[in-house]
Amino acid sequence: LKRITGIGPVLEGILNEGGIFTFADIANSSVEALQDILPDLHDSRVEREDWLGQAAALVAGDDPAD
Repeated sequence: LKRITGIGPVLEGILNEGGIFTFADIANSSVEALQDILPDLHDSRVEREDWLGQAAALVAGDDPAD
């Protein structure tokens, strides 16, 4: 999960505790569901950094950093 911009070890651990383990889990989630798991992200980082889009690209085999 740390390949997604803004997700480091701490957020990855919190996402794992919330049942999110793979890029597909994020891609198939919603901004609201992820923000429910990460209630301290009041700055809408999930949307701003396009976690869903980055996760979908990674699932498809693309590197969103390219």
